[in-house]
Amino acid sequence: MGNQGNSAALSQVATVTYRQATFYETTVLPLFIFHGILASYGGISERAFSAINKMDRAIQGGLAMACTGASAAFGAVCGSNIATAATLLSVALPEMRRF
Repeated sequence: MGNQGNSAALSQVATVTYRQATFYETTVLPLFIFHGILASYGGISERAFSAINKMDRAIQGGLAMACTGASAAFGAVCGSNIATAATLLSVALPEMRRF
């Protein structure tokens, strides 16, 4: 009887692990955070924010408005608010502090 209980428990562990690993938000969030880190360390975000800053210097708060627009566009593309917030926070905050 004890062996049958262990088998059923292991079967449930495998099923729950598979369901969590294939759940959309579980896979998207770490990948978008990784994408943000790559953009930050690769210098892509620095160049993008430098270009936005040059275009929006005349407008007070232009860099913040550009960040909001980028967040809206990125959120529309990926469909996950949490992933968008985490990615743009890790990329935009250091750049906005620098400018």
